[in-house]
Amino acid sequence: HPLHNLACGRQVPVVIFVSQSVVISAAAFFPALAVQAWRVKARRTELAALHERRAAIEAQLSALQARTNPHFFFNSLNTVASLIPVNPNLAERTLERIADLLRYTLASSSARTVPLQRELDIVQDYLAIQKARFGERLKVIVEVDTDVFTQSVPPLCLQPLVENAILHGLHDRPTGSISIR
Repeated sequence: HPLHNLACGRQVPVVIFVSQSVVISAAAFFPALAVQAWRVKARRTELAALHERRAAIEAQLSALQARTNPHFFFNSLNTVASLIPVNPNLAERTLERIADLLRYTLASSSARTVPLQRELDIVQDYLAIQKARFGERLKVIVEVDTDVFTQSVPPLCLQPLVENAILHGLHDRPTGSISIR
C-alpha cells in the first residue's frame, strides 16, 4: 500500500487499495485456475485414451498369441508318433521343437517385444515341424538379411502368418512353398 501511494502520488485508502488488489488478482488468478483445470482434464482424457489404445493393442496381441492353433499341436504329436518307428531321431528333434515352440508361446505372453532373430528361430522350428509332417509336399525358403536380426518385433507376429500360409497354401494342393524374406 505505501509503494502504491508513493507511485501514484496520492493517498488511497487501504480499503480501496485492498479491494482493487483483490479484483485485479482475481481477474488474473481465476482464469489461470480455469485454464489449468482444463489442461489437467485434457491430460487425463488423453491418458485415458492412451491406456485404452494400449489395452486394445495388448488384447489384440494376446488374441494373436492365443491363436497358436491347437490342431497344430495335435497334428504335430500325431506326426511324432508316426515318426517314432520310422525315424526316431527326427521324432525326437520334432518333439524338442514342439517343446521349444510351446515354451516360447508361454514365455512371450509377458514380453512386449522380442528380437527378430528369436522370432525367426521359432518360425523355423515351426516350419521344421510342419516339414516333418508334410515331407516333400512343403518347400521352405528363408532369406533374411542378418542386419535386421536385432530389430524388435511383437512376439508371435510371424508364426500365425506362416501357419495361415501353410493351412491355405497346402490345402487341396499336392505341394506348397513358403518364402520368408
